[in-house]
Amino acid sequence: MTTIGPQKKRSALRIYLLAVLSVFTIGAMMSIPLYSSIVNLRHTIRDAEQKTAELLVKNTETKNQLYELLDGARLESIAGQLGLILEKNPGYLELTADLATTL
Repeated sequence: MTTIGPQKKRSALRIYLLAVLSVFTIGAMMSIPLYSSIVNLRHTIRDAEQKTAELLVKNTETKNQLYELLDGARLESIAGQLGLILEKNPGYLELTADLATTL
């Protein structure tokens, strides 16, 4: 008596191909959110670089304003307007050793 059954080799090949196809399909489906997050990260980095460039410009402008305010000639003219004079031999306060140890 002859029995007809499924071919074992063909069935194993189909399972292998199905497994490989499943792995590729799952990989492709998981790569879409990964790609989206990478694109979002690139946009965030670009925005942060633009903000950094703007802050650098603002920092430079602020430094220029500070240097203008602290210009030596400007400070001397303000001191003259306030009636301040340059002391040739200033007398500094000195802290004695006894007083320093009590603090």
